[in-house]
Amino acid sequence: MSTSSNSNLSSSLHKGKACANCRRRKIRCDGVRPICRPCRSKPDQYGDCEWTDTGVTTTQILEEKIGLLEARLEELQRPETSNRSLALRDPYAAPTRSGGFTNPEDIPHTLRRTLLQNFMSHASIMGFFLEKTRFIAAVSDARLSPSLLDVVYLWGVTLSKSPVECDEEALLRKAVQSVALALANPEKRGSMYTNKLVETIQAKHLIAQYFFHKGRILEGNLHMIAAMSLVMSTKMHQINSASVPGPPGLALLEPPRDAIEEGERIHAFWGVLALNNCWTTIIGSTSNMEYTSKDGSRVDAPWPMEMEQYAQAGYRHPPSSHTVLNFAEGVPDNGTSLRALYAKAAMTLEHAAHVGHKHLYNVTNQTGDVRRTSRCFIYLENLILRLEQEISTIHGNFLGDGAQVFMTITVMAHVAMIELHKSFVEMHHASRDRVITSAKQVMATLRSFDLSRVKFLDPIMAPFLSTTYQIAVAEVGRLRQSRSDLDQVVRWHEQEMLQISEGLLEVMTPLSSFSPLFATHLARMQSLIG
Repeated sequence: MSTSSNSNLSSSLHKGKACANCRRRKIRCDGVRPICRPCRSKPDQYGDCEWTDTGVTTTQILEEKIGLLEARLEELQRPETSNRSLALRDPYAAPTRSGGFTNPEDIPHTLRRTLLQNFMSHASIMGFFLEKTRFIAAVSDARLSPSLLDVVYLWGVTLSKSPVECDEEALLRKAVQSVALALANPEKRGSMYTNKLVETIQAKHLIAQYFFHKGRILEGNLHMIAAMSLVMSTKMHQINSASVPGPPGLALLEPPRDAIEEGERIHAFWGVLALNNCWTTIIGSTSNMEYTSKDGSRVDAPWPMEMEQYAQAGYRHPPSSHTVLNFAEGVPDNGTSLRALYAKAAMTLEHAAHVGHKHLYNVTNQTGDVRRTSRCFIYLENLILRLEQEISTIHGNFLGDGAQVFMTITVMAHVAMIELHKSFVEMHHASRDRVITSAKQVMATLRSFDLSRVKFLDPIMAPFLSTTYQIAVAEVGRLRQSRSDLDQVVRWHEQEMLQISEGLLEVMTPLSSFSPLFATHLARMQSLIG
């Protein structure tokens, strides 16, 4: 671009359209993308050239994370005066239980047993990946890491169907501190440290889910990132890798003693990765994972099986490689367990949202990448269709947690299609058809399960159902603008969309009395009613 054209662009640049660096430094931005002239002239001083009109920038995300860490550090250092965490709570959050025992060590044995039972009754829904028999034995023998036990009791209080004599806020403070200091012991080797490390990953996963359940997304994101960092630093993504030898100097984990321990680690990796996939999509932040790169982050870990298979058959996985890449390319695999399908759906969801956003940007700005992202768009659509087909072939008599996990997986796959197409509904009739079909499939899935007595759902279901509701309500609005009173087909379609929106409200309403996150999304949904 010539100097004169740059000058003209700079002089006509609308307020707020400059890059983040130029706005922050109060200098004139020429608006040239992807890198403006000031940022190009001093890359070391200015850093990355980022544009806020395309979404939240990497710098903003990092600043948010740093601010949250600083707030948390201040709270830990001055617990008697700090109330910074109050600013992180959702305005719709229901009050937590207060009064009673403030320290898990003071809770009577009978009440501890009740809290443990409360937790175990919903453990699989929130991503519990340890072998349950060994876990309960470790609790009984006082061999479990205090950090994990603190989080388990915290969840036990939250899931109680009747009031318990425990101060939930005090137990939360204790759990957060315990998880933060779980690996403070200088001993970095041996089986005891390995157990503690795996249990700490589980604790961070569970407390992240707790904060998501409470609608405290920033805090949940903080603990999710910490869990993701641990599974990557311990190289769980390369368990049983056929092509990446384990470097002894960096191997923090002792070799698994048996098939169950290996299965726990495989479950840990895929569980944390799926949690990361889901919530980075909802938050709108960049992915914390590069699946296929050659820099050591490529996923070679085998797909998880059901934990019972490791326990009963003593099965050990053969060496594997390029697990995610093979899935994306449609290579047949044995990833048919609920854990594997959940991970597949979560990765597909995240990638669909990313490709949909990227393609919209390229189409809107008529960039040279339109053709490439168009191919990616079609590729993702086919991947989602294959995943939906794979899920539909799973025929299992799932009971309890298993049924709910399967429901979440099915809904997630349909929401992935919505995320891919939702920005193009007004541009392309095919995209409109896709999101409407997916919304119908979400509602059909919910109706196929008995949710009348369900008190707790995977927190990720709240934004999923909210997204689906937005699609249904938007379609009702379009139909009302276009139809005539004599158009019976359109009137029938409008009633169908109204039934979906009303059905979603019926599902969300009872859950909102228990989960602040569901209450938040229900309030947003109700605000759309015209």
